[in-house]
Amino acid sequence: MVRTVLLVDDDEALREALGEALEEEGFAVAKAQNGRDAMRWLRDRGGASCVIVLDVMMPVMDGNDFLLAKRADLTIVGLPVVVVTASAGALLVDRAPDVKAFLSKPIEMDLLLAALTAAAPA
Repeated sequence: MVRTVLLVDDDEALREALGEALEEEGFAVAKAQNGRDAMRWLRDRGGASCVIVLDVMMPVMDGNDFLLAKRADLTIVGLPVVVVTASAGALLVDRAPDVKAFLSKPIEMDLLLAALTAAAPA
Protein backbone atom coordinates (compact mmCIF):
# COMPACT_ATOMS: atom_id res chain seq x y z
CA MET A 1 0.00 0.00 0.00
CA VAL A 2 1.35 3.44 -0.94
CA ARG A 3 1.41 5.91 1.91
CA THR A 4 0.21 9.37 0.90
CA VAL A 5 1.48 12.62 2.35
CA LEU A 6 -0.18 15.98 1.74
CA LEU A 7 2.46 18.73 2.09
CA VAL A 8 0.88 22.06 3.02
CA ASP A 9 3.39 24.92 2.94
CA ASP A 10 3.57 28.26 1.16
CA ASP A 11 7.31 27.85 0.45
CA GLU A 12 7.42 26.30 -3.03
CA ALA A 13 11.10 25.35 -2.82
CA LEU A 14 10.48 23.53 0.47
CA ARG A 15 7.43 21.72 -0.95
CA GLU A 16 9.43 20.56 -3.95
CA ALA A 17 12.49 19.45 -1.96
CA LEU A 18 10.46 17.64 0.69
CA GLY A 19 8.22 16.11 -1.96
CA GLU A 20 11.18 14.66 -3.84
CA ALA A 21 12.76 13.34 -0.65
CA LEU A 22 9.52 11.71 0.48
CA GLU A 23 8.91 10.15 -2.93
CA GLU A 24 12.39 8.61 -2.73
CA GLU A 25 11.29 7.08 0.60
CA GLY A 26 8.25 5.49 -1.04
CA PHE A 27 5.54 8.02 -0.21
CA ALA A 28 3.01 9.32 -2.71
CA VAL A 29 3.06 13.11 -2.34
CA ALA A 30 0.43 15.76 -2.95
CA LYS A 31 1.13 19.45 -2.41
CA ALA A 32 -0.88 22.50 -1.39
CA GLN A 33 0.37 26.05 -0.97
CA ASN A 34 -2.06 26.96 1.84
CA GLY A 35 -4.81 25.55 4.01
CA ARG A 36 -7.60 26.47 1.59
CA ASP A 37 -5.96 24.51 -1.23
CA ALA A 38 -5.37 21.60 1.15
CA MET A 39 -9.04 21.55 2.19
CA ARG A 40 -10.06 21.58 -1.49
CA TRP A 41 -7.70 18.67 -2.26
CA LEU A 42 -9.00 16.64 0.69
CA ARG A 43 -12.66 17.30 -0.09
CA ASP A 44 -12.18 16.53 -3.80
CA ARG A 45 -10.88 13.11 -2.79
CA GLY A 46 -13.64 12.40 -0.29
CA GLY A 47 -11.32 12.49 2.69
CA ALA A 48 -8.75 10.15 1.16
CA SER A 49 -6.45 8.55 3.69
CA CYS A 50 -3.20 10.47 4.11
CA VAL A 51 -0.92 12.14 6.60
CA ILE A 52 -0.89 15.93 6.45
CA VAL A 53 2.40 17.80 6.90
CA LEU A 54 1.22 21.27 7.87
CA ASP A 55 3.05 24.58 8.07
CA VAL A 56 1.50 27.06 10.48
CA MET A 57 2.33 30.46 9.05
CA MET A 58 0.84 30.75 5.53
CA PRO A 59 -1.25 33.28 3.62
CA VAL A 60 -4.89 32.71 2.59
CA MET A 61 -5.60 30.03 5.24
CA ASP A 62 -2.93 29.41 7.85
CA GLY A 63 -2.32 26.21 9.77
CA ASN A 64 -4.50 27.24 12.71
CA ASP A 65 -7.50 27.98 10.50
CA PHE A 66 -6.88 24.78 8.54
CA LEU A 67 -6.96 22.70 11.73
CA LEU A 68 -10.23 24.34 12.80
CA ALA A 69 -11.80 23.68 9.38
CA LYS A 70 -10.46 20.12 9.27
CA ARG A 71 -11.88 19.33 12.70
CA ALA A 72 -15.29 20.63 11.62
CA ASP A 73 -15.41 18.33 8.57
CA LEU A 74 -16.47 14.79 9.51
CA THR A 75 -14.92 13.27 6.38
CA ILE A 76 -11.39 14.41 7.31
CA VAL A 77 -11.47 15.11 11.05
CA GLY A 78 -9.51 11.95 11.87
CA LEU A 79 -6.65 12.42 9.42
CA PRO A 80 -3.30 12.66 11.22
CA VAL A 81 -1.29 15.88 11.09
CA VAL A 82 2.42 16.54 11.54
CA VAL A 83 2.91 20.25 12.23
CA VAL A 84 6.12 21.90 10.97
CA THR A 85 6.91 25.49 11.82
CA ALA A 86 9.73 27.96 12.13
CA SER A 87 7.97 29.65 15.03
CA ALA A 88 7.32 27.47 18.07
CA GLY A 89 4.66 29.85 19.38
CA ALA A 90 2.77 30.10 16.10
CA LEU A 91 0.31 27.26 16.71
CA LEU A 92 -2.67 28.75 18.51
CA VAL A 93 -5.09 25.84 18.18
CA ASP A 94 -5.00 23.54 21.18
CA ARG A 95 -3.21 20.28 20.66
CA ALA A 96 -5.69 17.56 19.79
CA PRO A 97 -5.42 13.85 18.99
CA ASP A 98 -5.11 14.53 15.25
CA VAL A 99 -1.79 16.37 15.75
CA LYS A 100 0.73 13.55 15.99
CA ALA A 101 3.96 15.55 16.08
CA PHE A 102 5.42 19.06 16.14
CA LEU A 103 8.66 19.60 14.21
CA SER A 104 10.76 22.74 13.90
CA LYS A 105 12.10 24.19 10.69
CA PRO A 106 14.58 23.58 9.26
CA ILE A 107 13.15 20.07 9.05
CA GLU A 108 15.38 17.15 9.95
CA MET A 109 14.44 14.41 7.49
CA ASP A 110 14.98 11.54 9.94
CA LEU A 111 12.57 13.15 12.42
CA LEU A 112 9.99 13.78 9.70
CA LEU A 113 10.20 10.20 8.46
CA ALA A 114 9.80 8.88 12.01
CA ALA A 115 6.77 11.13 12.58
CA LEU A 116 5.17 10.11 9.29
CA THR A 117 5.75 6.43 9.92
CA ALA A 118 4.21 6.70 13.39
CA ALA A 119 1.24 8.74 12.14
CA ALA A 120 0.52 6.92 8.85
CA PRO A 121 -2.90 5.28 8.66
CA ALA A 122 -2.76 1.50 8.50
